[in-house]
Amino acid sequence: MAFEPLAARRRVKVSLRRTHQDWAWWVKELVDRHYPQAGRIVLVLDNLNTHTPAALYALFEAAKVWRIAQKLELHYEHSRE
Repeated sequence: MAFEPLAARRRVKVSLRRTHQDWAWWVKELVDRHYPQAGRIVLVLDNLNTHTPAALYALFEAAKVWRIAQKLELHYEHSRE
């Protein structure tokens, strides 16, 4: 789910599994379809091992990944345990 709190907007994508391919396609969709004009997209993520820029490289050519990655600011949730 992508949540844009200042606009009170949620975007939800459901998949059968939680694979790195699913995550990579979702991020590409956020960048290219939902926020193409954004200079920076801040993503706050859990620590699931599929939520990494490496997932993008597994699916897309380097030039496309570079274009996508330049718009992303990734923050990972840290456990308080």
